[in-house]
Amino acid sequence: MRMFLRPKTKLMAGALAAVAAMAVGMGEARADIITVSGVFTSDHCTGGCLTNQTNGGTVSVTGSDTAVAANVLGSITFNITLANNNTFVGTGLEASFAFNLVGNPTITYSNVVQSVGPPADFVVPVGPQAAATGANALHVDGTGNFEYGLDVTPNGQTPVAAGSTLSFTISGLGLDLADLNELSTGANGGQIMAADIFSGTTQNTGAVDITPFLVITPTCTNCVDVPEPGSLALLGGGLTSLGIVGSILWWRRRRDEDNGNAMAS
Repeated sequence: MRMFLRPKTKLMAGALAAVAAMAVGMGEARADIITVSGVFTSDHCTGGCLTNQTNGGTVSVTGSDTAVAANVLGSITFNITLANNNTFVGTGLEASFAFNLVGNPTITYSNVVQSVGPPADFVVPVGPQAAATGANALHVDGTGNFEYGLDVTPNGQTPVAAGSTLSFTISGLGLDLADLNELSTGANGGQIMAADIFSGTTQNTGAVDITPFLVITPTCTNCVDVPEPGSLALLGGGLTSLGIVGSILWWRRRRDEDNGNAMAS
């Protein structure tokens, strides 16, 4: 039997080495958590809110840049920082920060953090579609109609400053960054996000928006290397080859044993 052990070991080792080489060289697809960002540069305030300001602040959004399966819970985190002593307010508009999601998915809000607490607070505004989908019909004057957002309360003609920073997370089935690829609708639509602010330079109030795109910030966290389907097929082919090698060795051993028995008789 020893005469079969060494050839088998060499042959199997060679096959294993080939499979290992294929595994090392296989392509990889990136399933990355990235950050996209934009700045408030479009001013819709009566009398102006962004006068003498380069921009009104920044929105950074973090989530998956690869598709999340429809039956898998995904999440997106928003971080908004207003600049130049601008603050969030509720001036009677239907949202103090507004955005859209493709397909109007049902979402939940969590981890809402603001820089100034009560009496000013952020709540989920209620619109006509909220009960069915979590989406709303929220009109933000000068920027169009949005589906989702948070609103400062109390909201009215005497605005209450709600601080310059806001962060929160939304979660929903299949949710990823591609779902932000929808603009506001209606008159003055075409905006991706909008905010209701009190200007730190003019003391006016009203809406400012990001027109119309977010840009990718070169930041990647929790990056995962996922074998591509073709690479998986290649690896599977290598494992199949090992099965073929085992079959050949078994056949050779049976043949030689049969020959040996014939000679002994």
